[in-house]
Amino acid sequence: MIRRTIHSFAQNDYSRLVDLMNDSTRRSLSRYSRDEAGRVLWHIALSQPRLLLLALRGLISGGSSAHRSAPHS
Repeated sequence: MIRRTIHSFAQNDYSRLVDLMNDSTRRSLSRYSRDEAGRVLWHIALSQPRLLLLALRGLISGGSSAHRSAPHS
């Protein structure tokens, strides 16, 4: 689910995500591989719980802010 959500990110979504990360979160991302997603998520949850809420919002809305602003047909 995470990979699918991030795949739908627009450039401004990536930029916003990186801007929201504190140093501890960035270190967690560089310390663990994507094969250790559970560990990464655990460290992010401990260091920046608000990012989990952002992720949940992204999953619900389809991942990208571009999806939210697009007109519905």
